Amino acid sequence: MYFLKRNTNNLYFTLFYIFFIISHHSSFGEYFNNINNNINNVDYSVDSSSNNVNSNSNNNNNIYTIFVDSKSNSTNLHCGRSNEQACSNLYFAFERFYADHPNPENLFLDIRLEAGKYTAIGNLWLQLYGLNVSIGGASDQATSDNVIFDLANQGHFLSVRESAEHKLQSTYVRLYNLTIVNAKQARGSVLYIDTKSKSTTTEIYIDNCSFNSNQAMSEGGVIYAINTSVLSITSSSFNGNLAKKTGSALYVENIDTFVVERTEFNQNSMPAIYCKNSIIDMKDLVVPDKENWIQFAE
Repeated sequence: MYFLKRNTNNLYFTLFYIFFIISHHSSFGEYFNNINNNINNVDYSVDSSSNNVNSNSNNNNNIYTIFVDSKSNSTNLHCGRSNEQACSNLYFAFERFYADHPNPENLFLDIRLEAGKYTAIGNLWLQLYGLNVSIGGASDQATSDNVIFDLANQGHFLSVRESAEHKLQSTYVRLYNLTIVNAKQARGSVLYIDTKSKSTTTEIYIDNCSFNSNQAMSEGGVIYAINTSVLSITSSSFNGNLAKKTGSALYVENIDTFVVERTEFNQNSMPAIYCKNSIIDMKDLVVPDKENWIQFAE
């Protein structure tokens, strides 16, 4: 398990963390089932020039905010209510969300991260399918330069994956002001997206993020996305990522709207982008001086 770190300095926290999970769930998979069992039907638009999420609903109570700070010592279900009581990782943030809303409807989850370095503990294998959620460095001091997830090659960060048991109507994810390093997985080490079919709406927006030294044992070193409604990447960078087969930065297939703007690709294994059955809208990119930096499937 990702939280079993061989670091004696973290021993007591690790033991508490294991006890916490076991005492709250009959199985480790229950957390992911909670996420899969919920759906949010509110439509949201994002102002990419700011950190604000704008709801089409007139009821501001539909936005549910949780604060997360890697320096926090709070690990209970009451964490996240304020910066002073911030949750220490994303796992506890989702725990708090479902403790208050076991079956949330018409809710947008706004997770606001303070500047800091976040480890793999509590920040791996997080399932976002069926959620409307934004995750990002939201304070004035929190930017992609200082909100850093170092996953230490221990596993996978986020996924939007449809299961046979749960077919939900929509998923909306926004990631902003983040740096993700050293994620590792077979496909899509940072973000794995597969909704099986286009019967559901899946929109992914990435703004002002950096992805460095992540790797996949197969395709999609950073992002692996198939059967997706929208994948939009702006003002971001992909640096030194690796895929042993293809698409060291991005592997995309069957994407309705695929946009990459004001984004840099540096020292990734070639090709950095693999594109199949999708039309890519590219603008203002910094790319390698190599013909094979992007590959289109025949």
